[in-house]
Amino acid sequence: MSSPLSSSGSSPSRQRTSPSLRSALAREDFVELLESEVFIDVNKLRKCARHGIPDELRGEVWKFLLGVEKSDRSNEFTQRRARYESYREIDKENVDVSKRVRGEVNRYLLRTKKEGLLDSHTAPAIFEAVICAYLNCNNHIEYVPALVQICAPFVITMKAEYDVYSCFERLVDIL
Repeated sequence: MSSPLSSSGSSPSRQRTSPSLRSALAREDFVELLESEVFIDVNKLRKCARHGIPDELRGEVWKFLLGVEKSDRSNEFTQRRARYESYREIDKENVDVSKRVRGEVNRYLLRTKKEGLLDSHTAPAIFEAVICAYLNCNNHIEYVPALVQICAPFVITMKAEYDVYSCFERLVDIL
């Protein structure tokens, strides 16, 4: 019995679709899910994310997948404001950790060649604030250089520092 699937496991029509067309279709799927006015279907978002997330939507998608943004959008602005206020009140100062974070961020930028994705003037301050805030709220956790690598995708993809912190906090707590 012949199968409609090729030896690679995908349908013949899927093989003929160009990568740029697949990317555009995937982007449309994400945009449609994210623009829902009342409820974000996180399960569908998770299924779409298994095949990759378009760069420009990555930060927004991660907020939902990590549970930082709630799927029920009825209180979206209230929740964002609460996250902002909560982050604003956290002490972000820690002289010893700040020096270590700055050094690790500089090494990270040199090693990964991410200078084009991160502003070398503002990014280190964001890393410092976010990591110090997290460690100040979680005194039982010691600084390790890997925290910079865990934080980096959020610094690259998100505009608001409180979103970077919220996603970083959620991911580290999961790990």
